[in-house]
Amino acid sequence: MTRKEAGPIRYSVKEFRRDCRTLANKIPEVDAIVGLIGNRTGGIRLALQLGILKGIRNISTVCYSYEEKNGRTITKVIIPPNPILVRKRVLLCTDISNTGFTFLRGLKDFEGLDIFPLTCSLHYRNSSMRKPDFFMHEVITDVQYDWDLDF
Repeated sequence: MTRKEAGPIRYSVKEFRRDCRTLANKIPEVDAIVGLIGNRTGGIRLALQLGILKGIRNISTVCYSYEEKNGRTITKVIIPPNPILVRKRVLLCTDISNTGFTFLRGLKDFEGLDIFPLTCSLHYRNSSMRKPDFFMHEVITDVQYDWDLDF
């Protein structure tokens, strides 16, 4: 579904729970879920909720920091991928794929671990460089998550 509201889209906890149930039914069986964190809380909420809904306890995070220098985006790994995920089917999650940087970096960082990755997000911006394998809403504007109002 494409949402074309002008200005930021408000996204409630109620919508989050509803969409997580739908998303969980779309995603095939995986061994582990990783919440990719690039900005704000990123995919940790989605990873935890999908883990609960799919009965998966192997949940971890990978955290990135972004910095602009001389017109380039520099990415630093704050929390690296967990090597215990070798040869596992892993679901990489983030709340929104705005630019696609976080998914691209996550996929690159997991390359050496010989995993079988799938990607998912609640929202996908149609200008993103990486379309998730599974997502709920295609958007053309920013999304304001209720749980990120303090940021």
